[in-house]
Amino acid sequence: MPNVIRPRANVPIDDPCTLLQMAKQAQYLLAAGQTTVIETPSLGRVEFSEGSIGDLQRLIDGLERQCALANGNTNYPRRRILSIEACP
Repeated sequence: MPNVIRPRANVPIDDPCTLLQMAKQAQYLLAAGQTTVIETPSLGRVEFSEGSIGDLQRLIDGLERQCALANGNTNYPRRRILSIEACP
């Protein structure tokens, strides 16, 4: 059975920083070998398993940028996305 991550009731669900926290939590669970589901109205129901770790990393990278921009950081560095799928 997958772990389901949902936002708390009093947290704004469209906030990219909140979604970033949820995605990072999913990444930790995924690293521990557990299938994880994130459920939010903005993302819908997204399931991540071992094979989709690259997709989760791309989501985290995008949310980090959106969170930085939402907090007024307009100098967010553009960086090359490294794939962790290629690591042995």
